[in-house]
This record gives sequence, structure tokens and C-alpha cells, in this order.
Amino acid sequence: MSDGFRLTERLPKTEILRKASDFRELLQRGKRSRGKQLQFFFMKAEKRQVGFVVPKRVGKAVLRNRTKRLMREVYRRYRREVGAYRIVVMARGNAGSLNSVEEEFVQFLRNKKLNV
Repeated sequence: MSDGFRLTERLPKTEILRKASDFRELLQRGKRSRGKQLQFFFMKAEKRQVGFVVPKRVGKAVLRNRTKRLMREVYRRYRREVGAYRIVVMARGNAGSLNSVEEEFVQFLRNKKLNV
């Protein structure tokens, strides 16, 4: 794999929500969509941004970190289809496998018509 390929496929830091106030705003004012494993909060924005949340009730730190990695990977694959939205992806339980998370994310994109 060449470095040029890696750089274009990375999830840019500018696309990641980090401020607690941004998360709060999306959770309070954004639209909500629930799936079996994931819950999505989203709103139209000037640029595409995403945040990932895994509550402590999901499990210990190892499981929560793995769940976040799965969610980030799926978002990274489909981020170009998202459009100009701010999204918070919240795990509702153990995310299971990459395929199940991907299936639910694609279903969310189709149902909400976020440029897919």
C-alpha cells in the first residue's frame, strides 16, 4: 500500500467532533434515528462532522474502544456519501461485528436520504 493511498483514506481530524458543547447541541436539537445496535443524532451543517459515543453500560474499556473503532471504520468507508451533516453515532449495546455495524450505518444513510 502506498502512502498516497493511505493519506486519502484517512479520517481527517477536522471531521471529528470533540467539544462537549457540539455533542450536547446535537443530542438536544438534532433529529434521531434508532437501530438495533446504533443510534444516530444528526443535523444539517456547513461541513461534514461526526462524533462517536459508547456509554459505560456497553461494557469495560476494551469493549467500548473496540466498538468505537468499528464505528469509525464504517464511517470512514461511507463518509463521502454523508454530505454536509453533523452526526453523533451512539452505541446502544455491544456492536458485534464490522458487518453488522456497516449494515446498520448503510441502512441509516438510505432511510434518512443523506445523499445516498
